[in-house]
Amino acid sequence: MELRIRDGEDVWTADDTKLGVARSLHYRAPEEVSPDEQLYGVYLEVVNYELGDDLYIPIDFLTVREEADERLSLTVPMKFVMHRTWSRAPDFVAKRLGREELLREMVDAEVGR
Repeated sequence: MELRIRDGEDVWTADDTKLGVARSLHYRAPEEVSPDEQLYGVYLEVVNYELGDDLYIPIDFLTVREEADERLSLTVPMKFVMHRTWSRAPDFVAKRLGREELLREMVDAEVGR
């Protein structure tokens, strides 16, 4: 499955709360991926100007949308987001052990579900 993400695109929760805007994708080394341990392969960095924190959303929680759909949304509500540690950079991002891809243009990201 592919997920199309635009630079600066608004990111919304399933219950219509705006989280911020898409900035970049962060890729964890494949051998370190373990969704059962909440170690996801790809994270979308979302800049949140209202709260002041950037969020790192595993792309597994983003909806796969149709070509005409203008909205990039999560599959979970804001309450779910608030109970996660997504306002902290994942360890591999903080230590610069992964790969970062800036969203300068439309990017297709592989969703591993």
